[in-house]
Amino acid sequence: MSLVVMGILFTGGYTALRNYTPNEDVRLMAHQLQSSLLMTRSEAVKRNEDVFMIPSTEGYTGGWAISSNENRSFEDCIDSSPEDDCLYVFQNDRPVKLSGLSGDVKYNRQGRIPLTTSDIEIVICDKDESSYVTKRTIQVSSNGFPKIISEGNCEP
Repeated sequence: MSLVVMGILFTGGYTALRNYTPNEDVRLMAHQLQSSLLMTRSEAVKRNEDVFMIPSTEGYTGGWAISSNENRSFEDCIDSSPEDDCLYVFQNDRPVKLSGLSGDVKYNRQGRIPLTTSDIEIVICDKDESSYVTKRTIQVSSNGFPKIISEGNCEP
């Protein structure tokens, strides 16, 4: 009898853990990206100059760098010794997929996204786009503040 109860508990626990891990990866990536956007904004205001969040060659799914030099690449910031203009590098090792943004994000000295740029929207899902994972969307309007929206499921 106790083996049956343990089997039921193990099965339920395994299913819950299997669903928890991808959701947690997506949630953590959304918060990491939001923090990086806020850091980029803060650095632009603090330095009183434009600051950029630059994607890796794989896009934001692979990682990003924050730099005050728009000519820097993600790879420059990883491969070279620390420079004053490479402020932060994030290399992603989580099994997530980011879509909706491909180029640099520029914050001006007022901490805003330039008006010539449309509002930014980044969708984060697990790599398999599982239907049981809650997708996170980060929206950044021209005022520069990123917000996370959790709604809907990841679907291929």
